[in-house]
Amino acid sequence: MVCFLIEIKNEKIKNGNKVLFDKLDLKLPPGFYQLNGQNGIGKSTFLKYIAGIKKGKKYFKTKESVFYLPEKFTLPRNLTIKDILSVLDYAQVNMIKRYGLDVNSRIKELSKCMLQKVGLIISLSNLYDILLYDEPFEGLDDNSVNIFLDDIKKRENITVIITCHKVSSGVQLTFKKLKIEQKKVLYDE
Repeated sequence: MVCFLIEIKNEKIKNGNKVLFDKLDLKLPPGFYQLNGQNGIGKSTFLKYIAGIKKGKKYFKTKESVFYLPEKFTLPRNLTIKDILSVLDYAQVNMIKRYGLDVNSRIKELSKCMLQKVGLIISLSNLYDILLYDEPFEGLDDNSVNIFLDDIKKRENITVIITCHKVSSGVQLTFKKLKIEQKKVLYDE
């Protein structure tokens, strides 16, 4: 029997007055998915609905915990990386070095790329069953992307959905494909 962490049944999802999805049905078993679609078709909105940020039903089982990393990730500017990651497990603290970050750096000193790395490290804690990433590789070098992909593939029984417009030729993204088309999310099993 397949367990679905995300299940959407006959749902209409709007962004303002615009209907993005009509009679949407989707069941996603644990796994890794790349969400594709044209600009403005609703990829970010779809992730926000699943995360519960946009108004709507809860699309995941209540015991599941969700992490959503937006394209523009922010954190309190006066904290250090060490302050933020202090609530995480030891494995995440070790990741800081692999991602080329200094634990004593203040958030306000970080570039967009470095801040994105902090978000990726937070997401890789064992606290979350559903991970939603909106353009997480924007501005990251191939090495950082590949470190992240290696780290995330070590996790089991999670559902990961990533949107990304461009994937460098130096990155091997082998996720299952989801595509938004004609107000539906198509999944190629």
